[in-house]
Amino acid sequence: MNNNRKTHTLLNLITDFETLIEKGEVGIFERSEFLSLIHYYQEEQLIDKAIEVVDIALEQFKYNVEFYIAKARLLLAKNSPKLSLPLIEHAEKISPYEVDVQILKAKAFSKMGNTIESKAILGNLGTVVDQHILVEIGLCESYIFEAEKDFEQMYLKLKEVLKMAPQNEEALEKINYASMLSRRFEENIDFHQTLLDINPYNYMAWFNLGQSYSNIHEYEEAIDAMEYSFLINEDFESGYLDCADLCVQINKMERAVDIYRDYLKRFDKDPFVLVNLASCLKELGVLSEARKLTLEAIKLDPYNDEAYYLLAEIYQKESRWENALNAYYKAIELDDSREEYYAGLANMYDKLNEPEKALKYFDQVIELEPSEEQYYLDYISFLFRHQLYNRALRIIKISEDNVYSPDIIYYKIACLWKMGKKSRVLSLLDLALEESYDNHLLLHTLIPDAMKDASVVDVIKYYKK
Repeated sequence: MNNNRKTHTLLNLITDFETLIEKGEVGIFERSEFLSLIHYYQEEQLIDKAIEVVDIALEQFKYNVEFYIAKARLLLAKNSPKLSLPLIEHAEKISPYEVDVQILKAKAFSKMGNTIESKAILGNLGTVVDQHILVEIGLCESYIFEAEKDFEQMYLKLKEVLKMAPQNEEALEKINYASMLSRRFEENIDFHQTLLDINPYNYMAWFNLGQSYSNIHEYEEAIDAMEYSFLINEDFESGYLDCADLCVQINKMERAVDIYRDYLKRFDKDPFVLVNLASCLKELGVLSEARKLTLEAIKLDPYNDEAYYLLAEIYQKESRWENALNAYYKAIELDDSREEYYAGLANMYDKLNEPEKALKYFDQVIELEPSEEQYYLDYISFLFRHQLYNRALRIIKISEDNVYSPDIIYYKIACLWKMGKKSRVLSLLDLALEESYDNHLLLHTLIPDAMKDASVVDVIKYYKK
């Protein structure tokens, strides 16, 4: 939540509360003040902090059903239904006829997979006419359908809820998930456009519309819709981040940069966002600023391996080889399971003409990620350039068990030619051309002398026809 949007009273309340907590004190607050604090931390997605407030409130208001319900809701939001159930049952003892408590209990059972008990509770509610209660029942029924893996009914139930309450955030947050599982993408787009006809300032509906467009690969429409979500609600972090992420996916780096900059103006600096922005700037060639932002991210989070990897990539583009090596090693020190970090080191040592070290790291890349074509191509290309043809053939053999790549087949032909095995070259070339004629152009770069050989030329001419 941006400071400009908080009331002076709420700011003072938050400050007073957090100052007391830091001192190890509890303090005395009014019921309404506790509820304001809980709501604030909930909106900020600080669920554990909100639970801490509820626990303090329960010390002062042992018989207030609101706080038991609040804590139960927070635990359900954390996907801890078993922990929420004793609180719900306690609230039930204090207020046995409270319908909200019964619905919450049904929701807890549905999240635990006990849909029979959940349905029984809802069935005992009798006739309900209050719209707020009908909405809560509908939400609970959507959880039941989700637990039963009836995603089509889950989606339809959430549509019913939103027809009654178009702004209901819980339903809006769940309906996209339901549409994905039920494969109702087009229907979901039409439905959200209807919601926006009712209220064009429904920021969550715009966000959902963008997600739905993205699911059917209509990326331009998706970005436009998601952008509306955070233009309407300037505190909607997911809108900024998901929109920027989609821009990166479709290589709209300038637009992603603008969105990340807007985000950082509005919210506290986040190492994750700084790294994303720096990565976009690196792609755009704005290396100096990219480096500064990455170093800032590392200062905020010294254990961010992705930041060190990005820093290494930036240093490499700046031809600062020693700095790049140090940053790669630091990334690996923090996370030694990421094959791209080893690939960076391998390529660095290749550039520095230290083939033995490059070999070591290429081997580790393949060991960590044996199903990525590009890693094999990088390794085989390196071996071919260093005339290590036998070793290249061994790596090609490993690749054949894990990936299919026409380019690798032509590298195999090139290695065999360099080893003087012409008959095998002609036999393999015949098969390669039949499968992927266009890729044979690689041979003009790898073995230009072979392209003048009459036997090779005849085979290629045959397939050109």
